[in-house]
Amino acid sequence: MKNRKTAIILLVSFVLTTSTTLAQKIKQDAAFLESVRTEVHPDREKPEVPDNVTFKLNVIYGNADGRDLTADLFTPLMTPEKPRPAIVFLHGGSWMFGDPSQFHYHAGYLASRYGFFAMSVDYRLSGEAQFPAALQDAKCAVRWVRSKAKEYNIDPERIVIAGGSAGGHLSSMMLTTAGIPEYEGNSGHSEYSSHVNLGVLFNGEFDMWDLVEKGSLIGAMEQFMGGKPDQIPGVYSDLSSVYRIHQYVPPVLLLHGMVDNCVSHDQSIAFYNRLNAVGGHAEIALYNDKPHAWFNREPDRTITVERMERFLVEQLHLSPVATEQTEHEPMKLSSWDRGISISSRTDNTSFAHFWFYEWHLFDAVLEGEHTHGSSDWEWMVSPDGEEAAMTSEWLSMTMNAADDGADVLLKITNASGHDWPEI
Repeated sequence: MKNRKTAIILLVSFVLTTSTTLAQKIKQDAAFLESVRTEVHPDREKPEVPDNVTFKLNVIYGNADGRDLTADLFTPLMTPEKPRPAIVFLHGGSWMFGDPSQFHYHAGYLASRYGFFAMSVDYRLSGEAQFPAALQDAKCAVRWVRSKAKEYNIDPERIVIAGGSAGGHLSSMMLTTAGIPEYEGNSGHSEYSSHVNLGVLFNGEFDMWDLVEKGSLIGAMEQFMGGKPDQIPGVYSDLSSVYRIHQYVPPVLLLHGMVDNCVSHDQSIAFYNRLNAVGGHAEIALYNDKPHAWFNREPDRTITVERMERFLVEQLHLSPVATEQTEHEPMKLSSWDRGISISSRTDNTSFAHFWFYEWHLFDAVLEGEHTHGSSDWEWMVSPDGEEAAMTSEWLSMTMNAADDGADVLLKITNASGHDWPEI
């Protein structure tokens, strides 16, 4: 009898210890990711919005079992000449917390610079509803965007899904589960498709078994999926998007820090390799010495937005919108950009200033079939009075086009005449 009591006490102690460990793990994950969120976007209701963009908070995009689903919208003020692309952002937070403010900056930038209809989604978290609720909400959001194509002049075949961490995972599931009925849900707009055309994934979880093996996000996964790996192994496999990859998965850009102790960058490498191996298109950008959620902090936020921007411009053939703001504010190009296409205006006035930063001298060449423009370098002066070219300060250039509508390419080379290397 004594042995039985001892066994019962040990069993109860083990259960309580295990439960406490999981609760502590969830609390630790939440505290870390919440600290990142708070530092970067302290006020969801009053984001910094570009002058040529309107912001709407908590717009209803669906209803799940009586609960309104909402998102924050960034819409360009200008009317585009042709239907605009759309991008839907999914925030991170281990599937159990977080809010759309994580991607307010990204949404506002793309709406202002390229005329995107940008939407940052508030999906149901795991404390409210387990999988597949969050994925169903994301699919409902994309269907809602298509339902609003006429109202907002959206091109329904140029919809991008993007997300970070848990949002990166959900975005990867959006890319790999098109047409699977049980993931669609019944929150609204069922007459429209939820497929997406491009993906941008920031440090996403693509292999749940890898997380299990490394002991990462265990509590968060159990709450999100509704059980332990040995209880529901099929669900853990179903939610591992890396094993769902096929040749028809849309083009993807993956970004990951190489010292991510939460989700290993090996997961992004595996996704990249698998998609390219089956004939798809994947690009990857790995960042040395960067941890999880590094893309939320400056200067890394600007750097990663520039990389995302290059991918979107190339895949969607985008040009900056012709607004007063983009004509008069400088656009910064990173040192690895080989050039940028620029279309002249019809009044023969100067182009905007384009600013560059590098540790070398510059040569600039204007190329194009109908190019008759000229370049006029204006050397910035550093605070100590030295010329910018010798002190790694900013350098600006103004270009004038003699031909209306001329398309020109500005190429930057270093002093030895070689193009900047690709990264």
